[in-house]
Amino acid sequence: MLVLDGELAHQVLTRPEFYAEESAFFRTREHAPLPFDERRWLTGQLVSLVNNRRDDASQAILRSWGEFGVARTQEWGVLAMRELFRACLTGPGDPIIDSTIDRFVRFRTIRRDVRGKWGQAPSGFRERQHRRLGERISMIGESRNDLIGIISSFDYPLKPEEVGELFLRITQSILAFPGTALETILALTQRGATCQGSIGRAEIMETLRLFPTSWRLVRVAVKDHRLGEFRVKAGQEVIIATSVIHRSSQAYVAENDFNPDRFRDRNLERSKFFIPFGRGRGMCPGREAGTAAMIEIMGAITSNYVLGPHVRPIGDPYVRALMVMERNEFSYARKTV
Repeated sequence: MLVLDGELAHQVLTRPEFYAEESAFFRTREHAPLPFDERRWLTGQLVSLVNNRRDDASQAILRSWGEFGVARTQEWGVLAMRELFRACLTGPGDPIIDSTIDRFVRFRTIRRDVRGKWGQAPSGFRERQHRRLGERISMIGESRNDLIGIISSFDYPLKPEEVGELFLRITQSILAFPGTALETILALTQRGATCQGSIGRAEIMETLRLFPTSWRLVRVAVKDHRLGEFRVKAGQEVIIATSVIHRSSQAYVAENDFNPDRFRDRNLERSKFFIPFGRGRGMCPGREAGTAAMIEIMGAITSNYVLGPHVRPIGDPYVRALMVMERNEFSYARKTV
């Protein structure tokens, strides 16, 4: 069943008695997802961590870009988030875990999930990689103010390979979704779609309305029930078309226009026709930290760099788990004082 109405989508997302709970990142191969209380504990720990352990955005983008060069979409946003959250993930740094994250970002996040290159490592290889990572995390211990410390102190029986898998799933959530959204808002800015001046929360929300990174949400019914005038059977998949709901003429004036002013009123973020982060118990736990991170990086870019136009298209937009803009590149140079 495909849901195109915000009211019906809200019912699906907020009625756990009728739908199996989902979590894209708080899950492992044997726990899909982890129990609610454990997810709630992880959420509290992660929100505190990412709010307090982000690096300085200007330094993060300088490490990622340098003084001048060429940035490629379907890449640079994720790498910028990697620098912004480097200390958040591994604190003072562990060479083995850092290199594992870098390989994961390059070959899984960017190559497969952002650019859509099919094919992945055999499951046996991934399981061995997860096990080695999980064993390394457990060996380092709990006395760390980073994601390693959170996973090490997580009081739930997980196998070493599940520990490593959970660490990488959370890493993916911190880097991939805000990273790809960051590229879209910068592209819209360069194309003159936004007003002049700083990029703030309203611009981010309007970008996520028009181009939600999670362009669809899927839930599975656990019992027969009625959804509006429709009958849903147990086991049936219900697909919520986020991107269609976000462009509803019922909820938005000039629904296809980029107009950040509509989000100057924060109440619109609570509309049933605005669900880029989901809704209910499965709502994205990092939505506020991710929004703040994008604002910080955009501020660092516009304050410190002169950007060239997007040129030389080298790839198409891509839609699978993420909605990603077309692959191209643009030049940049650091401003002189």
